[in-house]
Amino acid sequence: MVGKHRAAALLGLILITTIVILLYYQFQLREDPKVYSFTVETADLRIKDIEFVVYSNANSVYITSHDLERIGDDKQFSGVTYGISVGGTMILSLSQADDPFILPDSFQGKVNYNTRNLIQDVKAREHDTVNIELLYTVNGVAKNVTGTVNLSKIAKSISSSDNKNVIQL
Repeated sequence: MVGKHRAAALLGLILITTIVILLYYQFQLREDPKVYSFTVETADLRIKDIEFVVYSNANSVYITSHDLERIGDDKQFSGVTYGISVGGTMILSLSQADDPFILPDSFQGKVNYNTRNLIQDVKAREHDTVNIELLYTVNGVAKNVTGTVNLSKIAKSISSSDNKNVIQL
């Protein structure tokens, strides 16, 4: 008789534990993703509308497309390379050997890069920083520009459609 009561109590405890675990995971799945949006600007070019979504429960980042724009008309580029990393993990890297603004897919000093990717195993937290590095040659002068910004400064509300976070490098 005592064995039946122990078995019933153990079964009840397992059932309650399972329900608590399932409820916990349901609340975690409902957590809203965080959206970060910014534009990087130098004296010569602009990387416009960089946007990425962080799914902290899944430790992943989804990066959307962005635009590369020339600032001014009298500039000749002979290479543009840039990389953006979050928390030490590269989420966006692009390299163009020639002048990207004279290629067939450019229009009036603007090129759209459709680099939509889901990157797994990225732990991006609110206190992390975004590291930006640009290497390019303009009018025969090589430039290496770097900068950092905290994620909290470029956070975007999901209902907002404008991109006011401009990072001057």
